Amino acid sequence: MSNEMFCFQCEQTAGCSSCSGKIGVCGKDSYIADLQDKLTEELIQLAVAVEGSTPTEKTYEFILKGLFTTVTNVSFYDESINKQIQEVEKEKNAFLASKRNGEEVHWDFKGLEQMWNEHEDIRSLKSLILFGLRGMASYAYHAWILGYSDDEVNTFFCKGLKALTEDLNKDQLLSLCLELGEVNLKCMALLDKGNTKTYGSPVPTTVSLT
Repeated sequence: MSNEMFCFQCEQTAGCSSCSGKIGVCGKDSYIADLQDKLTEELIQLAVAVEGSTPTEKTYEFILKGLFTTVTNVSFYDESINKQIQEVEKEKNAFLASKRNGEEVHWDFKGLEQMWNEHEDIRSLKSLILFGLRGMASYAYHAWILGYSDDEVNTFFCKGLKALTEDLNKDQLLSLCLELGEVNLKCMALLDKGNTKTYGSPVPTTVSLT
């Protein structure tokens, strides 16, 4: 793996542009950054592999948990991330194996570096989609833990990840960004429902400071 990292997904990046070198402002080092990129790549490939098949609850759980793991400051534990990479790869291979006697799966995806080297407008829109999916996953995964999920939300995660491998123009990607925003609102409502059904509605409460 590389001894240098590159990350620009949060608002606290070095110089307000990006973190590079051996460690980021958040404390994420280059090794963990590489692992998170590998996990993201496996999730993208899983989304491609499930096309035309029926994802299981386990499939969606891997996607939600995996994307949430790559959100800033969520997990810097290499053992946990490596385990997720193996689980996602196994799930991907299971879907690929089921297609061997039928429709072949093809993708022109050579990793995140390929996306980072695309035209700046395409790169920016695809990055917005990826980071938006990660943010939405933080809501969706917490709702999932509480026992709440939504088919439209889950399906969009696969759609959005798969789009990162496709040759889409600016208008198509912008449309997908707007759709992501709409689905994200539905996801936030889902988490609110899960929280209020589980813990009750928030109310002003007096607490002692002593």
